[in-house]
Amino acid sequence: MIGFSNRELATAILAAVFVATILLIPRTRRQVLPSLVAILKVLANIKILGLFAAYFAYAALLVVAAWILGAWEISLLKDTLIVVVFVGLPLLFNANEIRNGLHLVTKVIKETIGVAALIVFYVSLVSLPLWAELIM
Repeated sequence: MIGFSNRELATAILAAVFVATILLIPRTRRQVLPSLVAILKVLANIKILGLFAAYFAYAALLVVAAWILGAWEISLLKDTLIVVVFVGLPLLFNANEIRNGLHLVTKVIKETIGVAALIVFYVSLVSLPLWAELIM
């Protein structure tokens, strides 16, 4: 079973509090919900859904290949999902802004290394008690 550290629990709690706060304040809710509906309509486009399907299939294929080669195991699932969602998806969304293939490759390498390094650093820090993680 994959357990969550106090840091991950604190992050989830703070994210839930943030979302609940936005939804509970009427003025903010009136501003955010129409935008959210518009975003969901865009994401429901068949071309966008196809892009998501291709991206997640590619990520799954890489994970299966790494597992066959012995470079991946189930204990890495949570970290893999974090990287796929919080590193890969933003890169995918920004790919249309790239001028040429070389610029795309260099941008992807720079951003992947930078964001992945921050995630690894954040996850690798010693976990404090939950109350301390919430404060931090």
